[in-house]
Amino acid sequence: MSRIMHRLPNELVCMVGENLTCCSLAMFSCTSRTYRELLEPLLYRLHAFPEDIGTRSAVFWVVENTDPNKPETRTTALIVLDKVARFYRPDSAALDRCCKSTYSLGWFGLDRVARVVMPQTTRPSLSPLQMAVLKGLDDIVAWLVGHGANVDMPIPGSNVTALCLSVVGNRISTALLLLANSADPYLRQEGYARGMPTIVHMACALGRAELTEQFLASQHIENDPTELLAFYQLRCPSDVPNLARALVRHGAEVSDDLFHAFLCASRWLSAWELLESPTFSDHLTASQASNMLLVVWSSCGGSQTTNHQRQLRAYYNTSLTGAPIPTWAGASGPGWLASAIPLC
Repeated sequence: MSRIMHRLPNELVCMVGENLTCCSLAMFSCTSRTYRELLEPLLYRLHAFPEDIGTRSAVFWVVENTDPNKPETRTTALIVLDKVARFYRPDSAALDRCCKSTYSLGWFGLDRVARVVMPQTTRPSLSPLQMAVLKGLDDIVAWLVGHGANVDMPIPGSNVTALCLSVVGNRISTALLLLANSADPYLRQEGYARGMPTIVHMACALGRAELTEQFLASQHIENDPTELLAFYQLRCPSDVPNLARALVRHGAEVSDDLFHAFLCASRWLSAWELLESPTFSDHLTASQASNMLLVVWSSCGGSQTTNHQRQLRAYYNTSLTGAPIPTWAGASGPGWLASAIPLC
C-alpha cells in the first residue's frame, strides 16, 4: 500500500489529505519525510483555525498546553507557532478568537482579592494572548503581539484586558512588554475598575509593590505618586509597606491627613514608611503628632489592643523624640501612652 501511495502524484496525495480529518491527516503526514514536507503545510492551512469558532485553534491549543515551568514545552510551542505563521499567516481576528479554558482560575494561582477583577465564572473565555499573559509566557506574548493580536481586547463580558491580567497575576515583565507594544494603560470605568483611572491604580489597589514601582520607572504612564498613595490607602485591603515606600521614593508627598488616615486604618507598617518622607517629617510638630494620636485613640472608643498601644507609642517616640507629654495622656488619658514618657 505504501509503495502504491508513493507512486501517486503529489496532487492526488494532497486530494486524499484534503478529505481526511485533522487527526488522520496529522498521522498521514508523519509516515515519511516526503509526506511531512508535502502535507504539513496542508494540515496547518486546513485545520490550524477550524471554521467552528467554538473549536480550539492550533494557537490556543499550544498556548494552553505550554507549561511555564517546563522549557521544553515552550520550545515546542514556538516551533508550532512558527509553522502557523509560515503555512497559515493568521490575521488579528483569527489570533483573537476566544475559547473556554480547560483550566479554572484557581489553576493560574490567582489570589482571592485578585479574583474580583475577573468575570464571575470559574472558566472565562480567553484569547491566546490573554492565556499567555496569565501564564507569564513572554516569548509567546511577543510572538502573538508581533503577528497582530489585539493587546487591548477585553475578556468577553468584561472590561479586563491582557494588561489587567498581567497586573492580576503580578507578571511584571509581561506587563512592561505589553506597555512597550502600545497597550492602553487607561481603564474602562466599570465593575471593579470603577474609580481606577489607570492600570497603575489597579496595581496599587491589589498591593503590587514591585509592579507599581516598575510602572512609575518605565514612564509609559503619567501618574501622580501623591494621588496614588491616597488611592492605595483607600482601596487596598492589605498593609503593604513596600508599596508605600516605593511611592514615597518616587515623590509622593505625605500630608498630616493622609498619615492620620493610615493610622486610623491600622496600616502600621505603611505608616512607618511615610515617616521617611522629608515633606512630612520635616514639618511635623509635637502638637500635630499629639492631636493625631488623640484622634486615633478616641476613634476606637479609648479601647486599644496591645498592638494598637505598642504601635501608637512607637510612632510618637520615633517621629518626635524628646517631645513633651501630650496633655491628653495624663491621668485622664491612656496610661499606656503616659508610661512611654520620657520618650527615648
